[in-house]
Amino acid sequence: MIPVLTSCHHLPVYVLQPSDSTGGDKVGEHRLSTSSLSKMLVLMVVGFLVVGFLVVGFLVVGFLGHIYGARDKRYQRVLNNHHGVNTFRPNMRLFRNFPCILLLVTSCVDDNTAGTIVDAPLVSTAAGHVDNQPVDVGDTQMTASYNTTPSDVMCPNSAAIFPCFCTVDYNHNIMDLDCSEVRSEEELSAIMRTYFPSPNFHKLIINNNNNVRVLRAETLANITFQQFWIVNGLLEVVKDGALSASYSTVTSMWFDNNRIDHFCWKEISSFTNLQMLSFKSNRITNFPVISSGSLRYLNLGHNPLELVPLPALSDTPALEEVYFDGTGLQDIIPGTFFGLPELWMVVLEDNHLTEVPEGAVWFNSSSPHGVYLRFNNITRVDVYAFSGFFSGDTIDLSYNQLAEVEEEVWRPLLLNGVRLKLRDNPLTCGCDIAWVVLNNNFLSHIDDRTTCSDGEPLVDLDPTWYEEMC
Repeated sequence: MIPVLTSCHHLPVYVLQPSDSTGGDKVGEHRLSTSSLSKMLVLMVVGFLVVGFLVVGFLVVGFLGHIYGARDKRYQRVLNNHHGVNTFRPNMRLFRNFPCILLLVTSCVDDNTAGTIVDAPLVSTAAGHVDNQPVDVGDTQMTASYNTTPSDVMCPNSAAIFPCFCTVDYNHNIMDLDCSEVRSEEELSAIMRTYFPSPNFHKLIINNNNNVRVLRAETLANITFQQFWIVNGLLEVVKDGALSASYSTVTSMWFDNNRIDHFCWKEISSFTNLQMLSFKSNRITNFPVISSGSLRYLNLGHNPLELVPLPALSDTPALEEVYFDGTGLQDIIPGTFFGLPELWMVVLEDNHLTEVPEGAVWFNSSSPHGVYLRFNNITRVDVYAFSGFFSGDTIDLSYNQLAEVEEEVWRPLLLNGVRLKLRDNPLTCGCDIAWVVLNNNFLSHIDDRTTCSDGEPLVDLDPTWYEEMC
């Protein structure tokens, strides 16, 4: 589309200029679409019709006024007194000249746009349509089609990246790249080496893919991502350097439900904005050494770790949530979760723990805290196993093997308003629990579904019996 040059200025008009034969979605190779041109032509036709009706209406009114004025001199005098005729004729000259004025205006161009080609970059979307984006010419921004917002993101040629596809969120000015259907690692690598007019993506998605087993250093080329969602596949290895192009951009990595047993753990500190890291349900056998000043969320659940060593989390000062459920843990090493100023969530469910030692989980943050130890074989909780808990915090020991609710262990926590969940434990409900039954405040902080070994709810126990017998 190019502006037509005339002797006027300030209003551009466009004519169709065919693109070259090479095709593609490169910057500078796109022209206004046929649908956009059709809309412009329709609007022009409607405009001329409206103007035409107005002109005809005023001509009819003037003609009738002239006839009746000639027949009735008194009416003519009234018109003269009120300037009806005198003011009407100049207006008629204006409307007779209006089509010419309209044609002149629509054929004018701004001096600053003379000879400038106006291109509208085309953006592929998931639905397969193509959108034109606004471009700047001189000091004037022009939009090549309707219902679009200014954007500097642009998808690559859809045919060049097939079977991957690109989607654009114009509200947030971001792109996602979905490569779930790639047929091999080589195909993925070749796609990443095609021309990308905007190489910075929000998300890479590879879901339910059984063909990509290894991500190598050169696989993703220089394309950057803020999030990796490579899930529910057969990925086994992420080699050193495979994600290096995204050192400064990535904020979250999701590699859940794969077969990963090797990852570039030593590079974690290089991802300077990484906040969320999830490897749930993989084949990681040794707890990795993780160093990150930005990491807030870590999920290694359902990996055969068996042990979380003491210094495992010492170099992650921003860590807030950890999930080590289903990892085969047999012990909690005291101090593992100590010294993390932002930590508030620890999930150790579905393991092989039998006791909770002193110093197991000590919080330092002021956030609401939660410790989840459900579905273990815990028979004992030591005094001072938990510290740093406040009103409203939760300790969940449901589905374990606790027989007693020891006062010296739990009284300090219940006094602080901690909510204790002991559902499905074989509690004997002897005199060891009298201190709870006889204190409604303590009893209110224990889950209502907590029962004795015979199935009687704790809240239904008779305080009188405990007063007399204990």
